[in-house]
Amino acid sequence: MSSCSQNQSKMNTDIYLEEPQANIELLVAEVDNGGFGQYFINSLGVDCFKTLRALRSMGKVKTAEILQQAIHLINP
Repeated sequence: MSSCSQNQSKMNTDIYLEEPQANIELLVAEVDNGGFGQYFINSLGVDCFKTLRALRSMGKVKTAEILQQAIHLINP
């Protein structure tokens, strides 16, 4: 395997590992700034299910429950 391929593989792994945290940080920033309305109105809301999975996988159960309730309010 060339070093370029190794670097690309590592880069893909790094992105994968950072993505859930980034989704959670964006959720918190949007909700802190303007509530769930802002989160869903802005384009970040399209990733709500990915963020929900990330919250659950990281053991952030209460935050996941709150997001799940917000999703149900927006999309009954």
